[in-house]
Amino acid sequence: MKYFIISAEASGDMHGAALIRALQALDGRAQIQAWGGDRIRDTGAVLLQHYKDIDYMGFVEVIQNLPKLLRAMARCKKQIQRFDPDILILIDYPGFNLRIAQWAKNQKIKSCYYIAPQVWAWRQKRVFKIKKSVDLLLVILPFEPEFYAKYDMSAQYVGHPLLEHIDQDSIHKKTSTSVSTIALLPGSRMQEITKILPIMLRTSKHFPQMNFVVIRSANIDCTVYQEYIWSINPKVTIEQGGMKKGLQAADFAIVTSGTATLETALYGVPQIVVYKGSPSSYWIAKRLVKVDYISLVNLILDKKLIVELIQEQVNESELVRQIKMHTDSQQIKKIKNGYKQLYATLGDQNASRTAARAIWNMLKSSS
Repeated sequence: MKYFIISAEASGDMHGAALIRALQALDGRAQIQAWGGDRIRDTGAVLLQHYKDIDYMGFVEVIQNLPKLLRAMARCKKQIQRFDPDILILIDYPGFNLRIAQWAKNQKIKSCYYIAPQVWAWRQKRVFKIKKSVDLLLVILPFEPEFYAKYDMSAQYVGHPLLEHIDQDSIHKKTSTSVSTIALLPGSRMQEITKILPIMLRTSKHFPQMNFVVIRSANIDCTVYQEYIWSINPKVTIEQGGMKKGLQAADFAIVTSGTATLETALYGVPQIVVYKGSPSSYWIAKRLVKVDYISLVNLILDKKLIVELIQEQVNESELVRQIKMHTDSQQIKKIKNGYKQLYATLGDQNASRTAARAIWNMLKSSS
């Protein structure tokens, strides 16, 4: 079978690579072309476009780069037509992928949306675009099938792909409530890092008795972090061994909102979640977003387990205050107990294998 996959950010690259390997295990003759990153390239898939050139976050930032994105979309359509896949697999990135899905439907190309758009959070009318354009909808959050059922849509929960990368045995051994090492996760996009990392570093200077470690995103050059660190707090180190190594060594974390908040929780590390975007993008989002929380941890649990600091709240003095409050042993214990409920809610499915099997079954039944 021939598969064309589109992902356009660091987490999508990781989950896309795992899905590709699961598809290759099922289909020994799989031909795969993709948009993604280094992890997808490492699977042996033909990488046609690296996501670092098209990954923009925020309404204003997308509008500013719209001509570039439109050219990328036109190029993508030509590549799909030339490859003539049996199925188009879309991973997250809704602004781009939903338009491709609509076009593919008109071209009579089957499509699967894996890691569906978070339409339950904002722009719920996009549900109707998904219903009209997508042949197979695979979701990774346990409450999503119920949401789509309200619109008479079938969505299969396949489990969360992050669970495949977590060593649960080592997590449950992390029972200490003392804090000596704090991990800083300023995001995987340059625009996040430039806004948030300096605040994190200035905050770290208030805790000379603790070790602070920046966990580097694989798609960001190390020199970017080094320049900020040297100019603000040279005592902070950089963990280049990835999320797993960095979080296994951490007792606490300050995390930019995104997939990393859930990954941090799955490693059993208590955290504070931060988000800071451009004023105009935040103003728009505040009027459109329909959920009570910004972190996946709180969203999945449907309660406020971890602190969320948004926009103007993300400042040095407030972050210092929150770290002092939440590195207390009782607060650490409370968060870790909440994480146990999170693990139970997510279940133990292998998302990549389950998703690959669902895609394979659909293709076989229609061939």
